[in-house]
Amino acid sequence: MGLQGVLVLTAALFVLLLPSALTAAAPETATEDGAPPAGAQANQNQAADDQANKASDENNSPGYAWSANRSGSRITLRGAVPSEEDRQTALGMVKAHFPDFAVEEKVEVVESGPPREQWLAAVSFGLQQLAQMTKGKVRLTDRGLTVTGQAANADQYGKIKKALAGPLPAGLTLTGDGVRPPVANPFVFEADLGPNALSLAGSVPSEDARKTVRDLSRQLFARPGLDDRLEVASGARRTGTRLLPRPCARCRGSRPARSR
Repeated sequence: MGLQGVLVLTAALFVLLLPSALTAAAPETATEDGAPPAGAQANQNQAADDQANKASDENNSPGYAWSANRSGSRITLRGAVPSEEDRQTALGMVKAHFPDFAVEEKVEVVESGPPREQWLAAVSFGLQQLAQMTKGKVRLTDRGLTVTGQAANADQYGKIKKALAGPLPAGLTLTGDGVRPPVANPFVFEADLGPNALSLAGSVPSEDARKTVRDLSRQLFARPGLDDRLEVASGARRTGTRLLPRPCARCRGSRPARSR
């Protein structure tokens, strides 16, 4: 293997051994090619959603609550609204964001709610985040907003996280952020060291991991340019205690590197 190939694989190993990658992937039995068994990632994500929603319900109850849950092509609305007019307005917002979805509504008018304009602004903000997910839930209480679920793609994940970081609508507090990046299957990281630049592509488990990779790349490789095309994603795979990097195209035919 040439020196260039050694450096590429070394970079991949550094990334795959990041602690964030280990914590992002739960221990599970893998198939022979190193990928998680079918349905394992979906089950793990569903369990995370259930736990986050349960925690949200426990932390925010009792209290004035309204929620919208997105599952498949269905939106489920539950809880309380300040008035019948507000119920109709919120329902109109839902249909505007999800025009082709079936809507199941079980809400009741409870007049002791928050100020009308403040409540409607919070509902609108929550639905904007839900519209950028493949599945998820927004829950609004008199204490604040909790958002959980999975973003549709890396771009929308970034937009959701930016929106939740603020500024929020007047009077709204974020009480929970359980939004996950989209699943990458396969979850692959690639580094290509050229004459004048190091190119990074593929997936990383978090923005912190991405920053660590960039910083490490600048320390290890003295090159004028760094081409960063990394995207945050769920689905970092793990096989026992070994993580398997994907060799670069120019290194194929060489023995795969393994972490111990």
